[in-house]
Parts: sequence; C-alpha cells; structure tokens
Amino acid sequence: MKKREAFSGADAARWRPYVRKAALVILALVLVPWKLRVQTNATVAPADKRVVAAEVSGVVRSVALREGQRVQAGDPLASLDDSENRMRLGRATAELEIARRQMAEAEVRRDPAAVSQARLAMELHQTEVNLYTQKVKKARLLASISGSVVTPKVEEKAGQVLNVGQTFCEIVDQDHMAVEMNVPENDIVLIRPGARVALKLNSLPTETIMGVAERVSLQTITAEGEQFFVTRALFPNPGGRIRPGMVGQAKITGAGGWFESGWYPVGYVLLRAPTRWLWRKGWALLP
Repeated sequence: MKKREAFSGADAARWRPYVRKAALVILALVLVPWKLRVQTNATVAPADKRVVAAEVSGVVRSVALREGQRVQAGDPLASLDDSENRMRLGRATAELEIARRQMAEAEVRRDPAAVSQARLAMELHQTEVNLYTQKVKKARLLASISGSVVTPKVEEKAGQVLNVGQTFCEIVDQDHMAVEMNVPENDIVLIRPGARVALKLNSLPTETIMGVAERVSLQTITAEGEQFFVTRALFPNPGGRIRPGMVGQAKITGAGGWFESGWYPVGYVLLRAPTRWLWRKGWALLP
C-alpha cells in the first residue's frame, strides 16, 4: 500500500509541470486578445467611373482631349455642331421680342383681345427659346467627374455622328480605387461596412495599402463550388499607380469580439476554422 502511494505521488510530481504548462497555454488561448481578420482574394476596380454621353444628336465638331488625359469636373471634352439649333434660337428670340412689343402696344391701346393673343405668343416663343438654349448648351460635352479618360482613340471621334444617349467617352477617378473581394459565406457575419482592410497587390508586393470596406452584397455568387459575398472597399491611389484589373490578397478586420471591438481570444482566431470543420463533419454523422 505504501509503495502504491509512493508511486502515485512520484507520478503526480512528474506530470505536474506539464499540467501547469497546459493550463498556461489554455489560459493564454482564452485571455490573450487578437485581431480577427478575414483573408480573401482581391481585384481592383474603378472607385468611380462615369460615362459621358450625348444629350442631343449631332456631328462631333471638335475634341479637346486624348486617351489617358486627366480632366477636372466641368472641363470641356468636345462640342457638337449646334449651328442649326443656334439659328432656331435666334429666330425664336426675335419672335419673342416681336411678341413683347405687340403686347406692349396692345396694352397702350387697351385692347384685351390683342393683349391675350400677344401673351400666348410670348409664352410659345419663350418655350422655344428655353428649348433651343438647352440644346445649344448640351452640345458641349463636359466632364462630370475629375479623372482620366480611358476611351481608346477618343480624339479620332471628330466628324462622327452622335445620337442621343450614345457614349462619347468614359472617365475613371484615378485618385481612388475600389477593390472587390469574395468573402466566404461562413465569414460574412464578421464583415461590416466601415471595417479596415489591408491590401497587398501582386504588382506591389512590398507595400500594404490600407482602405475601408464600403458595402457588402446581399446576394451570393458561386465560384469553384463555394458561395461568396462580394465585398467592396475603397483605397487611396496617390500617383495613380493602382490600376483596374490588378489582383492580390486582402485582410478584412472582423466585427464583434470583446465589447464589439474586433478583438477575440487568440484561441478562437487560431482554432475557429478547424473547429468549424470538425463540427460540420461530426454533425453530419449525428442521427
């Protein structure tokens, strides 16, 4: 009996350091905070792209830009032939002045019928003046945003006919870029608009670019047999080095955690993926 007790005491003493180390590891896994980040692939897209289209039909008389040129919002890009509309505007303006004089003369004569007729003529010609003024104004195509013109050979469009709604060129904001990321459906509960996003592009492997998540899609897409939610983030683009189509990897800071701070126990961050896999496999075997 004494030998058995002695053996048990020695055995316990031998295992005590390992138990302490295991307890310290478990304590660290539970108490040490760690930022949870969801890693995904990333593809660069324009943050803002605008199409400049013709609002009136006409022949392109002149083009004031070239492909790749930077423009500011409101800059003139091209002008359409507005000679016919200007002629009609001049005619409507002259007829409006005649109607005004006729109305003034009718008021002097105190002729109510003539006043009423002249007033109707004024309203008609004023409507024509407003219409052709707008057409002459819309014959000038202006940049709607600041950025770079990305339409190939746009300078060669002089002499072409543009119909209403037909595209003249596209302008891309080069000061900011967007990144589209496919977030697995299992991780979407961790993603919120406003989350910080770290981006590393294949073409700039030594740089980490910081941005902010802008929105998360409400519907999934299917890729490689899995379901993803497309998440869009915005990034600064100083010098215009980042271009649409570039690819890389992104890390999105997850929401939730301790006091909704994004900090989680390090054990949860490290073990959540294998634990989730084991639970899914085990649940499938349950009756």
